[in-house]
Amino acid sequence: MTFYAPTTHDLRPHQHYPTPVDLARALPLGLAMAGLELPRPVYDPCCGEGALLDALGGLTRASDLYPDAYRGRVDRWTTPVDARDPAALIAALGTARSIATNPPYGRDAEPIVRACVKLVDERHVELAAVLVPLPWEAAGSRSDLMARVSLRIVPCWRSVWVPGTKGGGKMNYVWLVWTWPWGAPLSLRASGRSIYLHRRRKSP
Repeated sequence: MTFYAPTTHDLRPHQHYPTPVDLARALPLGLAMAGLELPRPVYDPCCGEGALLDALGGLTRASDLYPDAYRGRVDRWTTPVDARDPAALIAALGTARSIATNPPYGRDAEPIVRACVKLVDERHVELAAVLVPLPWEAAGSRSDLMARVSLRIVPCWRSVWVPGTKGGGKMNYVWLVWTWPWGAPLSLRASGRSIYLHRRRKSP
């Protein structure tokens, strides 16, 4: 995940937060508990250096608004892709069957999420999953999005976002998943449309 900014943006280390591996892997784990699989290839339109896709493994496709900042990605889109624009996502999608992304924080997150959901709505992809801070879903302006969520996957821990720091972060996160058709029956091992994941305690 990278913060979006005007085109004069000079990327700084504190503005790029690679998705923690444990949060990334919570997505396929939660989907499996719901009787679903993550359709592949997976496309991340906010890939940064690709930490999320690396953790998910398998066939992937990547793009970013600032691709030149991440030249190490061999699967990246070589021109900037604005994830807020559904048409740009469709052009960069290739053969990807699903979207999984950790969108930038702030005001850019909602238009990115709406663009991803639009691709599901128009059948360009089978599934869209976004990782957002847990309070994000509580905004009244997003009630239409939340009413159509197929599945919530809630990792019940706080991950380390900055390597080398001790303890967890200051925020809990949730994977929000949209599939087609909306409200398709899911075989959940949890109440409603939510799955809560807990870390396994290490053996003594």
